[in-house]
Amino acid sequence: MRVLPKSAKVLTILSLGFLSTQVLAQNFCSTTGHSGTGRTVSGSYVTGSVGNYDFQLWYDHAQSGSATFYNEGSMSCSFQGAGDYLCRMGLQFNSDKTYDQLGGDIMAEFKLVKQNISGVGYSYVGVYGWMEGVSGAPNGLVEYYVVDNTLAQYMPGDWVGDTKKGDYTIDGAVYTVYRNTRFGPAIGGNNDREFHQYFSVRKSARDCGTINVSAHIKKWKELGMADGKLYEAKVLGEAGCTGNGCGVSGTADFPVARVYIGNGSTPTSSSSVNNSASSSSAVNPVAVTNIPGTVELENFATSGGDEVSVYGNIVGEIKPGAWLEYPISVTSAGIYTVDLLAARKDDQNRTTTVDISVDGKAVASITGILTTGWNDYDSFTAETTNLTAGPHTLRVTFTGGYVNVDNLKFTKKTTASSSSANQSSSSVKQSSSSAKLSSSSAVVQSSSSAQAESSASVESSSSALEISSATAESSSSLEVSSAAMEISSSSAELWYSSATMALVKTRFLVECDRNLQVFDMQGRFLGRVTVAQGTSLEQTLRVRFQKPGAYLVKQGGRFMQVRVTR
Repeated sequence: MRVLPKSAKVLTILSLGFLSTQVLAQNFCSTTGHSGTGRTVSGSYVTGSVGNYDFQLWYDHAQSGSATFYNEGSMSCSFQGAGDYLCRMGLQFNSDKTYDQLGGDIMAEFKLVKQNISGVGYSYVGVYGWMEGVSGAPNGLVEYYVVDNTLAQYMPGDWVGDTKKGDYTIDGAVYTVYRNTRFGPAIGGNNDREFHQYFSVRKSARDCGTINVSAHIKKWKELGMADGKLYEAKVLGEAGCTGNGCGVSGTADFPVARVYIGNGSTPTSSSSVNNSASSSSAVNPVAVTNIPGTVELENFATSGGDEVSVYGNIVGEIKPGAWLEYPISVTSAGIYTVDLLAARKDDQNRTTTVDISVDGKAVASITGILTTGWNDYDSFTAETTNLTAGPHTLRVTFTGGYVNVDNLKFTKKTTASSSSANQSSSSVKQSSSSAKLSSSSAVVQSSSSAQAESSASVESSSSALEISSATAESSSSLEVSSAAMEISSSSAELWYSSATMALVKTRFLVECDRNLQVFDMQGRFLGRVTVAQGTSLEQTLRVRFQKPGAYLVKQGGRFMQVRVTR
């Protein structure tokens, strides 16, 4: 880069800045280990987050594959006998901003240490991502690569693209640019689709450095390759081979794998890039869960036994023998009721059992898991043996496998006298300005299986609200089971109408202490919200995401579409 000085003072400042950049680069390139808290995962397809970073592990036809992702921005990727293997971590965006609308450049820092690599035919090490809404691209989609290194013998060549667009220089190195048209798996749908691929391949490989992703996108535009709205930007390690029976093996260790916005070293999470008020929603997947409480099963610390896949807040594609572990802290010793929120369609009459152990000792087992479909979630209950107070390791083992799971809720078992007193309560009170439930609107089933039935009425709605509960926990609260709530409306197929919204608001006010999971209309997980007493769901979404449009809100096994206006 050539600098045209305006004064000696400007030259001095630029020189100091250049030296500072060199020192910073030298500092992180000398990193040899991982200093953060790690999350180890295994399986053919696993996604999740750690600290402020999102990650993904994927492999095909492998004997084994795993990766550990660290919250300070590093990862270690191991594979054995894989046809194709990749691991990546960085920032996930909402596909609503182009590279120049993010408030700074997209920067990536990486350091690669190769260990026992063998059998690699092709490989990409650098930055990977997707763009949507790209003019001229099939379906508006572009999958992009900035390749700075490889695990193969040679850097990628002309075979990566059907069109060579030219060469350019960034950060003192020459990159060759290719564009390719491909038909295959893509974001935004379950079916294979056509899309463009952009490749920027560095002439000379390097093991450590900083990649200015925004500068590469700008160069692509100069070469006639349109940009779009960013879906993700992640540090990538990928290796594969071609031919029947081939397999790649080894470890690609990244003591540094950071992506951030701007010119500093502090990462910006996917939520705070688009909405600074939501940065506190980042979940630490290895955080200790207090018991009584709810263990979100997608936030496991380690996994093993066999592969699982994570889809937002759901763990699925669970094979028999797979297990997940979580750090917990039991704040009150005693016997607990444990409720598993799960979905399983009857397939080949196989038995599914979920075993729960604490510090290696079996404490509960849940059987008979069966629902009407793989997306129809219901609660399945068991009782633990006595749990001692203090820190423990919780392990959930899927002895039968073939189940989708959401969370595991631990509730301290009440004494017989208090339980009897709760069950004998004849009135349920719900204080809310927007919804009233009469004392005859709850169907309460006692432990002796006696049933009483009555009707429910909701102001400003002609729809029927049917509420069932195994027990009324107190005279001032009512726990509503999402699996037993049915809403009927002849005026709309979706849950969005004036009558339906009255019922929906009633429901969320009743269960306002529960976290609701929010997705965009493409099914991408956006975060969690809690609806406060007296606040509508629409108001909560407007404040949380500060963006009008349609959202999918999930509570238990139910999804609802909610439209937010300005």
